[in-house]
Amino acid sequence: MATGLCLVLFAIALLVLHLKEGRMEVEPGKAVALRSIWPIDNVGVLMPTGTRFFSPLFWKRFTDVDLQNQPFDPEPASVIMQDGVELEFDYVFDTFCVGDWPNDRAATEEAVVKAVSRIDYGKRKELVLTRLAHYIQAAVAGFTSVDATGNGKVNFLQQVENSINTALQHEWREWGIRAHVESEDINRPAALRAASEAEAAAGARAQALRKIAEGQADAFKKIGDVTGATPDEVVKWMSIQGAAEALKGALEAMRKGK
Repeated sequence: MATGLCLVLFAIALLVLHLKEGRMEVEPGKAVALRSIWPIDNVGVLMPTGTRFFSPLFWKRFTDVDLQNQPFDPEPASVIMQDGVELEFDYVFDTFCVGDWPNDRAATEEAVVKAVSRIDYGKRKELVLTRLAHYIQAAVAGFTSVDATGNGKVNFLQQVENSINTALQHEWREWGIRAHVESEDINRPAALRAASEAEAAAGARAQALRKIAEGQADAFKKIGDVTGATPDEVVKWMSIQGAAEALKGALEAMRKGK
C-alpha cells in the first residue's frame, strides 16, 4: 500500500511539474525551440499561437525564433568586374525570415529546427551576408564595368538579381532561412565618386582662371598696340591704376565714416 501511495504522490508531483513548468504561452509570429535533456540531443518546436505544453523532464526552453519577415538594407557590396574595375552593388533584402509562416506550417517547423541546430541563430544575418558576398561576386563574373554601368545596366542588374536569388535557395534548404534580394544600383565606390567630382570641379576652376588670364593678356596686348608700351609697362601701369583705385576707395570709405 505504501508503494502504491508513493506512486500516486509521484504521479501527482509529475502532473504539477508538467502543469507549472511545462506550460508556455507562444506569441503570435514566433516559435519556441526546445532542446531535449535526455536521452538524446534533439530539437523540438512549439508553434504559435497560444498555450503549449511540453514535458520539463525531457525538454528545456532553448531560444525564441521570430517567424515574421524582417527586410533590411545592408551596406553596398564591393565587387571587382572582369576589367579590374571596382564597383559597389547596392541592394536590399525584401524577404528575410525563418520558414514560411503562416503559409506552410510543416515547412516552417522544419526550418526552425535547422535555424537553431545548424547555425548560430542570433548571427543568421551575418552568416547569410558572408555567403552573399561570394554569390554577388560570382554573379558579376564575366561582366565588365561598361556592361554594368552602360546602356545595358537595367538588364545587367536583373541578371545579377536572378543569379543571387537562385543561389540563396541553398540557405533555405540548409539553414531554413528564406531570403530574397532586390537589386537597386551599381556604381563606382562613393569615395572614388567624390574624388572624381572634386577633380572635375578643380578642372572647371582652372579652366575659368585660364580664360580670365587669356582675357587679361588680350586686353594688355590691345593697350600696348594703342599706346606703344611694352607688355611690362602695361602690367606696371595696370598695377598702379589698380592700387590707385584701391586707395581712392579707402579714402572714400574714411570720408563717409566721418
